[in-house]
Amino acid sequence: ISGDADTASTFNGSATVPGTTTGWISAPQTFTVEAWFKTTTNRGGKIIGFGSSSSGNSATNDRSVYMDNSGRIRFGATRTTVLTSGTGYNNGQWHHVVASMGPSGIRLVLDGNQVGANSSIKTAGYYWGYWRVGGDQLSSWPSRPTSNSFAGTLDEVAVYPTELTVAQAANHNALGRGAAGNVAPTASFTASASGLMASVNGSASSDADGSVVSYAWNWGDGSAAGSGVSATHTYAAAGTYTITLTVTDDDGATGSTTRSVTVTAPPSNVAPVASFSASSSGLVASVDGSASSDADGSVVSYAWNWGDGSAAGSGVSATHTYAAAGTYTITLTVTDDDGATGSTTRSVTVGTPPGNSPFVQDAFGRTVSSGWGSADVGGAWTVSGTASNYSVSGGEGRISLTAGGGRTASLSSVSQSSADVTARLSLDKAMTGGGVYMSVIGRQVNSSNDYRLKLRVQSNGSVTAQLVRVVAGSEAVIQTVATVPGLAVAAGDGLQVRFQVSGTGTTALAAKVWKSGTAEPAAWLLESSDSTAALQASGAVGLWAYLSGSATNAPVVLSVDDLDARPV
Repeated sequence: ISGDADTASTFNGSATVPGTTTGWISAPQTFTVEAWFKTTTNRGGKIIGFGSSSSGNSATNDRSVYMDNSGRIRFGATRTTVLTSGTGYNNGQWHHVVASMGPSGIRLVLDGNQVGANSSIKTAGYYWGYWRVGGDQLSSWPSRPTSNSFAGTLDEVAVYPTELTVAQAANHNALGRGAAGNVAPTASFTASASGLMASVNGSASSDADGSVVSYAWNWGDGSAAGSGVSATHTYAAAGTYTITLTVTDDDGATGSTTRSVTVTAPPSNVAPVASFSASSSGLVASVDGSASSDADGSVVSYAWNWGDGSAAGSGVSATHTYAAAGTYTITLTVTDDDGATGSTTRSVTVGTPPGNSPFVQDAFGRTVSSGWGSADVGGAWTVSGTASNYSVSGGEGRISLTAGGGRTASLSSVSQSSADVTARLSLDKAMTGGGVYMSVIGRQVNSSNDYRLKLRVQSNGSVTAQLVRVVAGSEAVIQTVATVPGLAVAAGDGLQVRFQVSGTGTTALAAKVWKSGTAEPAAWLLESSDSTAALQASGAVGLWAYLSGSATNAPVVLSVDDLDARPV
């Protein structure tokens, strides 16, 4: 062809094997053959094809491009389905043929134009052989020409292991005729990720001899392709994906490139922490939840359950008027900007009659790292043993218990003969071994003599309650409920306790325990009296706890909140 430095080959149409490849190969299932040809023959002949033999006529042959006697070009992967051009390609001019087979089917392109295609033909025979140029067996092929061998000139014969597109074939045709061929575009893009979303920008893509007219994005996850210069895609799962950008220019040529992008699942939302203060005046309770917080966002709503069956309140702060005097459990539930919730409870006593002001009150709103500091009402706390086993934070007084170890905290400056003591108790872990013992001390005459409500939380969560007197350091049980009906305690559950001690000479004792967030029982769980002489005097208020020596999950932390003591 014109402008080509090497020479063409002329065939006389009589050679049995005009040209063949030297290597014996497996017949390809994806290929493109290409050739330039010039002839005036009216006897036809094979231009290029695949056959089982490198000499003589092949017993097996297919993948054939040939000319019939009328100058038509025919191509078939097999002889069953053959693509056919119009006549006149034997006019003595140079013509360009490109024939291909692969996943898109078979295609015949002549002089840069597609003249036939069939998408259903994707495979041909499976055997070993040779590419034959200029002649081979054409027996039984449609419109079989007079000659198996081609009489004419062939140039630039090529075999490719891929399917050439029509645009590529047209570009080769233009180059062979001395025209400047289309230069394929260059794909280029940037990619970034935020959580599960990938963002891509292909504006850096270019076309040296024209313009990029379309962008196609393959996200690498089997989803539908994206389009446009820039695009975003949200993946279903975290991982590393290969994104492919394919750009097409104004002449139909394409270019592709890939990049890997790693996307990650967003962090799990952290639930908000509810916290509030409560006070009362007469029958009116006032609450303030502004101490509530959300570590990864903001608190967007506050809901107040007043504990008396009335409609819930709302807002950061609120007030509520109760119908009757008593002690109520208020629950604050806060919701964050991702819909997660957190709750906490406090007890409030309203309608205190004259002369019934508390002599002990402690909401533990301070922070103390060693010991308990001083109560809101009632003076300084005295603790037994190592002070570092006691601390105050987060609105709770905490006692850290080790297996076989007992702890006592007392308000020794208090001295009362009549005490109605309420408190909220909770444990940070489920019980093991023999469980944990905890007591509310209603009258502590001295360090060796007291009345107490003693609770035992066992490993199955059940609760035993006892009225106990301690004299000269020795315990004696006054009354027992072996298993508190309907009460089971898990880690973090709050227990509300109420213990009354009143009178001297003969002391009246009464106690009840119930789960935080539920109504206070109307009846006393335990009720008795005692006349032990050593205990018929005024005393202090305190708490005691002991972790069983057989416990296996020490340390266990007992938390105390909303401690209140006032005359019966």
